[in-house]
Formats: sequence, C-alpha cells, structure tokens
Amino acid sequence: MKKVPAAEGCVFHSAIDIDEMRHVDKFDVDKLLSVAENRMRAVEGGPAGVITYFDFPAQDMVPILASRMGLPGPSFESVLKCEHKYWSRLEQQKVISKHIPAFYAFDPFDEDIFDSINMPFPFWIKPFRSFRSFLAFEIENRGQFEATLEEIRESIDFIHKPFMQLLQDQNLPADITQMKESCIAETPLYGRQCTLEGYVYNGKVKVYGVVDSVRDQHFSSFSRYEYPSSLPKWVQKKMMKVCKRFIKSIGLDNSAFNAEFFL
Repeated sequence: MKKVPAAEGCVFHSAIDIDEMRHVDKFDVDKLLSVAENRMRAVEGGPAGVITYFDFPAQDMVPILASRMGLPGPSFESVLKCEHKYWSRLEQQKVISKHIPAFYAFDPFDEDIFDSINMPFPFWIKPFRSFRSFLAFEIENRGQFEATLEEIRESIDFIHKPFMQLLQDQNLPADITQMKESCIAETPLYGRQCTLEGYVYNGKVKVYGVVDSVRDQHFSSFSRYEYPSSLPKWVQKKMMKVCKRFIKSIGLDNSAFNAEFFL
C-alpha cells in the first residue's frame, strides 16, 4: 500500500494482523471484529477508511467495520451476494441467466444426495464460502463423489460454521441464513478465462482493466495474468456490460471488485 502514489498522504494502521487470521484452529469472527473495531477507534483522529487484501474472514468483516465506524464502504448484503457462492448464483440468475452455469445446492451430510444433483459428469462441487479452492473438487464419477463427501464432511465446518454465524448475526434473509445445505454443484465452464477488474463509486460502475487469466497447460490451476487482454474488443465490451448489470442489480457500491469470465 505504501507504494501507491496516494500513500504519501496516508498513514496505514493494522486493524487485524495476518497471523491472527491465518493458520488458526478456528475462526472467532466476533472476537476479530471486536479487536479490529477497538484498534480502529484508538487511531488518533479516527480512520478514513478500511480495506483488506485477505479473503475469509477479512473480506466479510470490511463492510461490517465500515458500517460500525461510519466509513464509506459496501453493504454487508451486497458483499455476501458476491461471496456466498449459492446466493450469488441466485442473484445472477435474475439478471444474467444466459451467462452462468447450471447449479444446485446440496447438503453433504444427506446420504442420498448424489441422485438429487442430477448433473452429467464432470461437475464441480464446493462449499458456499471458501477461498484458495478449499474443498473444491471436480467430480468425474460417482465413486469419486462419495469419497470426496467424506473429506467435505470432516472439514466443512472450519469455514462454513463461522460464516453462517456471521450471516445470522447480521439479520440477512432467513431463506439464506437458515439453509441446511452448505455446498453447491455446478456444471463446468470452458474456454479462455479473463478477469475484469473495477470499482463502483456512488453507484457508477467502472471497469478499468481486462486481464487474461492463463491456466496451466495440463491442469486447471492458475498459471499467470497477462495484461492487456488479447480478447477481441467486442468480447470485452460484452463482458463489461454483463458485469455492470449484475453489480448494479445487487446494489454493490463504494467497493472494488473483480469478475471472472470464460469465453
């Protein structure tokens, strides 16, 4: 942060240290919020803003802290309509239904769940909230699905439990916070991948960069970014139009974002 031009007029304070969130046995989000708020209130003259570069739980904490401190920032609900994989698909389905994969929410503890998913192989399964591909698997047959469920059942509460508690504490819709399902199955997307980088400020959505996301030749793992994108300009403009439509529909404001597309 100190390397950006505007940093000359800023002083940066740590509200939460990285070691307080990484390599922990469990996430105590209430405690982290309390610690962060106390440190922010201790800043002489008060903070002007709050940001993070870390995913869960920091990304979900930013809008709550901004609201508590009276700082500019996105609403918690609009952020969750991006971060909650199933809720995000439901919102996308309302406004950009032609541009998303088929999806299905399921409970990994349901003994008969495989037949309910009813998707052709391969398909992806992943928790509602995750990061760095935690518990995300590409399923190619029923045996693999059954074996994968055991790992999901053993580890899903590490993020899902504190995540859902956070949602319930923020008075979000009951049809989301009271779901017994915790995972989503999706048909895969293929083609060239790119990422739209942008921000929304006072309701105006601005995409300032289209970046090609290059995958490893033999695996699905990410390899590198290439900027500017080599995609045709008309394709980039169409992606921007789809992205802006969704961002506006969920009411995201005063926030940076990125959106991943496949052509």
